[in-house]
Amino acid sequence: MSRKPQSVSKRCLVVTSASLVFLLTLTISAVILLAVFLSRSSVKHVTANATSGSTADKKDDICMTKECIALASRITQYMDSSIDPCEDFYHFSCKGWIDQNVLPRDRTSMTITDVLQDNALLKLKRLLEADDMPSERGYIIKAKDFYASCVNHVHDTRGYKPLVDLILKDFGGWSLADDHWNESAFDAEAMVARASSHFVSTVCTFSVTVDFRDDKVRVLKLDQPTFILGERLESLNISRKNYYRQIMAEMAAIFGVNNETVTAELIDNVMDFEKNLSMISAIQPYGINNPFTISQMQQRYLSSAFDWKKFFVTVTSYPEIGIQNLTDSEIIFRGPNAYFLALKTLLLQTSKRTLADFIVWRVILAYKLIIDYNNLDPDRYKYVPWLPDNEMVCLETMAFYNNMKYATNSLYAINALDVEDKILVSDLIHRIQATFNATVNQASWLNDYERQFMKEKNGNMNISLFYWERMYNATVLEEYYYNMSFNRETFLENVALLNKESFYVMLRQLRLVNRNVWNLLPIQSNAFYNEFRNSMDLPEGYLQPSIFDSNFPDAINYGSVGNIIGHEITHGFDSNGKRRVIKELLFFSYSN
Repeated sequence: MSRKPQSVSKRCLVVTSASLVFLLTLTISAVILLAVFLSRSSVKHVTANATSGSTADKKDDICMTKECIALASRITQYMDSSIDPCEDFYHFSCKGWIDQNVLPRDRTSMTITDVLQDNALLKLKRLLEADDMPSERGYIIKAKDFYASCVNHVHDTRGYKPLVDLILKDFGGWSLADDHWNESAFDAEAMVARASSHFVSTVCTFSVTVDFRDDKVRVLKLDQPTFILGERLESLNISRKNYYRQIMAEMAAIFGVNNETVTAELIDNVMDFEKNLSMISAIQPYGINNPFTISQMQQRYLSSAFDWKKFFVTVTSYPEIGIQNLTDSEIIFRGPNAYFLALKTLLLQTSKRTLADFIVWRVILAYKLIIDYNNLDPDRYKYVPWLPDNEMVCLETMAFYNNMKYATNSLYAINALDVEDKILVSDLIHRIQATFNATVNQASWLNDYERQFMKEKNGNMNISLFYWERMYNATVLEEYYYNMSFNRETFLENVALLNKESFYVMLRQLRLVNRNVWNLLPIQSNAFYNEFRNSMDLPEGYLQPSIFDSNFPDAINYGSVGNIIGHEITHGFDSNGKRRVIKELLFFSYSN
């Protein structure tokens, strides 16, 4: 994640605006709740006077549980009663919360959702740092080992030796630092495939994705490359380009280069190639889901410099993957046509030595950033996107980004689940759906067909609450991590192993899709609507105070999590969601 510090005034403004809507909703809900309580109390008071003439033995109908008292105190703290609400209602409602939640230096905004996410990650931290239990599952122990290696990485004194060993093992070394490099042995397709197995983008980005035309099938996807430093090389200013050249020269020295003059020329060639590569890539690539067969890819983009069919066969036929029946009719989702046409020309104009130097350099840079991460010199590495403290990065990476996320989210889900909460939220959703249907019935601008369509789609919406069931299936998770074993002292090797094993798992998922798979992670503090599955996903990480608590009064839960649920339901009928229905794809538009 790239986060850049901002000025104090700007950061305060961002915090205020980002948190305002939710806090205002929460405050209004509290005001409504208070009004209801006071109204009920007033009615009971009048009734009591009329019947008995005294209220001494009557209790006000106000929630006085410890949870309600704590909630009332929290809402009061979020407000600032010293501000006249008629003059500045926003700060009257929210200034207390803004004052209590100072914007961290690694963030550009701060909302209640961010606070919930931090709380969930801190809980995960405690779980990962806890001692192993005698009955601990193997995949949980592996997650703990990986986390420990990530946190301990700051103490690794081996420098770049693990990276040199990795490149030697997987690529036979770096051609840029090899005075006796053999051009005739160069295999461009195999080298790009090997880099892809490390999830490193070179001349293309390769992956497996769900077919947007039929979400029961997974297909291969080929897109233009991404750029590791986050910017296209041709757009960097002179100082940044000099920095880029400097770190490449330093890595060449570490890999044993002897002739600095020759090396400087080779580095310039790599930088020129990357600049040209970035210039032919689209800044905003459109048409990235163009279905092509391998045969069509060959007809349009084949050249003596790169054989796409050979690449696809190579990358899918690793023994760890075992796909042997790839044919010319295999579907590929291809990125921008203009990029791949230009790439064909660029590769023909580029020497094999430069291409080999570039491919391995991209892998080196990806892993170098991991090694350097905990030892960044702020001045020397000022062009590397700023990253927050080490432990938080380890937690975020393992919870959301790399494929340890299944193990860590399982650990979190097992320790956070409250079955009663799931029942209450499910009931709340059904009540809001019923209200939605009632609103649709009253909408005069809809015709009968549209009303029926909307109610049918609403009624058939798949609701995924709290967690994905397979997060609790130890057998599935043990199988997933079967080939992985992590050493608490060798973080780089752990990352490389995880990358390759995750790549193999991804390729083994080609073609058939389990449509019941829920991709949202339990620890995530967000909610989503999936237009392809007509589903609303609401994970455990979101259902914490102040968003939801089973002990909160209904008015608060409906005003907070109920607002979110209503928001997600309406996504089923916006410009994207209205085009798909229930199980099959169906185009639909409103008459008005």
